[in-house]
Amino acid sequence: MKKMLCLLLITFSILITSHSTHASSRDSNKFGFTYDILGHPLLSIAGYNLAWHPTGRIRVAAGYSNGDITSGLLTYNIETMGAHALFFLLDWNFTPFVGVGYGSTTLTLTAGSGDSEFGLGSGTAGLPYISYGLDWVTDWGLSLAFGINTATKLKASLPYFSIGFFF
Repeated sequence: MKKMLCLLLITFSILITSHSTHASSRDSNKFGFTYDILGHPLLSIAGYNLAWHPTGRIRVAAGYSNGDITSGLLTYNIETMGAHALFFLLDWNFTPFVGVGYGSTTLTLTAGSGDSEFGLGSGTAGLPYISYGLDWVTDWGLSLAFGINTATKLKASLPYFSIGFFF
């Protein structure tokens, strides 16, 4: 199903691209930041990204996330750093995209509370992934995106939402 959706997006984009009459606002809004929920870098709860559009069809970004999940006396700290690149299939403000990324995630597990906390262990893993979805950048720089990140190591696809601003 995912492969079929990607194939349809690419085919649709190729057919329409030859009829594009105006450049996207990514050409005039080069630098920006995004806040991603479950997005970039992958395995982040809420990621902060600095991004750049070298052309109207490409976005390159680097991001960071650090979040805690607590369940009873256990606390999971998830720290992720990574980078990703998106290719926009149309030269329009609203366009489908495909992309690749890499996230390095450190998971630390602690138990207890207050003064009696102790570490149970930690580990770091690198995770390459692919992305696809829809992205919209307004003429004045507001950026909204919804997509799916898929990592073969996870054997799962995770949806995400992104909001940002480009200058």
